[in-house]
Amino acid sequence: MSTTIQELKLLEFCILEKMKDIEFQQYRCGHLKNEHEWKK
Repeated sequence: MSTTIQELKLLEFCILEKMKDIEFQQYRCGHLKNEHEWKK
């Protein structure tokens, strides 16, 4: 299981954004993660 550069950038973006607005980004990043899991 390899992590792509795109996934790393998304993760980094989520972490940085969580510092700004934790509650909103947890929802948003959680939604993106769930969507990614569903597509597998």
